[in-house]
Amino acid sequence: MKDRHNPHARSALMDEIKMLSLTNHPHVVQLLATDENNGLILELVTNGNVREYLRMERIQIPIAKLLSICADVCEGMRHLESIGVIHGHLTPNNILIDESMRAKISSPRGPAHHAQLRYSAPESILKNSFSSHSDVWAFAVCCWEIAETSCTKIPFESFSNADLVTNAQRMLNGQDNAVVPLFTECIPRGVRDVLVRCFDVEPQSRPLFAHISYFMSKYHTSLD
Repeated sequence: MKDRHNPHARSALMDEIKMLSLTNHPHVVQLLATDENNGLILELVTNGNVREYLRMERIQIPIAKLLSICADVCEGMRHLESIGVIHGHLTPNNILIDESMRAKISSPRGPAHHAQLRYSAPESILKNSFSSHSDVWAFAVCCWEIAETSCTKIPFESFSNADLVTNAQRMLNGQDNAVVPLFTECIPRGVRDVLVRCFDVEPQSRPLFAHISYFMSKYHTSLD
């Protein structure tokens, strides 16, 4: 870790160690050990994060494979949800790709450490409220970036941080000019419908990861 003497950075590191020590799942990066300086020793995930990986690919990746990456992330997040761990920091930079092109979640830090605004639910931006429900929102934004754009675009690309705050306020106010990422017909309808629900302004109305997983696995079963 580059700046482990910074109090905030050290706190984030300690929370990450604590959370990873609770997890044991094929789609969550495995914590192997910590060193005497509280550094992390993690399993090697050879292809880097999903944004880097997809941008390096020179061929168009089929939508089924992109959704398979999203499904892997969903399974990892479902595991975190089941053990009461809030990731709080889910972005494509924290989704790693192994040699088999399977996805693994990294860097869970919990509600005490702010995520990037582009991936944050409105209640997280305006009220500093983080939960599994806000993780669901972040997951859907990641799915949009991965499946709709192959990570060639970022969400809310033209928005400044101030614009993102204003947009979050519009969402909470129920204004028609609030903006969310749009899923197109390239995403199968059942999967698309459940991902759209992830952007519900009411956190409790968003689907659980277990529910999202059902629709994603149903889609992949139909391909077999």
